[in-house]
Amino acid sequence: MTIGGGYWFNKTQYGADYIDTIKSSGIGDLILFPRYQVWRKATETKVWEATIGLGLKIPIGKYNDSLILFQNSNVTLYQQKPPGVQLTTGSNDFIFYGFLLRGFPKKSFKVFTSFTYILKGWNPKGEKFGDYADWSLYIARPFAKNFSATLSGKYEYIGKLQRAPGLPVANYDVNSFGSNKIFIVPQLSYTCFHKLTFYGLYEFPVYQKVNGGQVASDVTFTLGIAYRFFMSQN
Repeated sequence: MTIGGGYWFNKTQYGADYIDTIKSSGIGDLILFPRYQVWRKATETKVWEATIGLGLKIPIGKYNDSLILFQNSNVTLYQQKPPGVQLTTGSNDFIFYGFLLRGFPKKSFKVFTSFTYILKGWNPKGEKFGDYADWSLYIARPFAKNFSATLSGKYEYIGKLQRAPGLPVANYDVNSFGSNKIFIVPQLSYTCFHKLTFYGLYEFPVYQKVNGGQVASDVTFTLGIAYRFFMSQN
């Protein structure tokens, strides 16, 4: 069972020549994500595991935050911030997950794959952001005491944005949503006490196709800490 959330310290959109810079900060979403191992088979020479999951993303932060467009002593005009700066999409989304692992104990490495599909809902503003899917293939192997290296390839799909009929003209380009991308992701991790893991991963794109006028993905570097425990001693 995973319970996740996030806080944006600085979510910023820069205009051309750094004009019309728009910023936001605050709480984003709450994610409830239970998973269940449906199959496991282990021998001295091979290990098989299969896991499925069904989760829910609940918006907590603002999805319709505004900025002051014009103000004088008599009137104040507001304009909603563009979707890229909002703290959440404002919709309740379902998460579908699948995982399959094949381990080789004698050779000390494993191959596994995961698939995630996020079915996006409609938010109160009458918007439905595109569904999200990613499929990843991993190869992992320990190379020193408590250290492990993982190399993965990831395909990512994001669908187009939909708007309900009759909505006023948007202050963003409706056609500039959605993409297809492929990433290579090397990762190093260190585990101590059999439960606590420190890890770092480097994600860089090798193929990108985006709809309309969008800023493409750049290289991403992530540092993290994970703590794993079991409710049963078995």
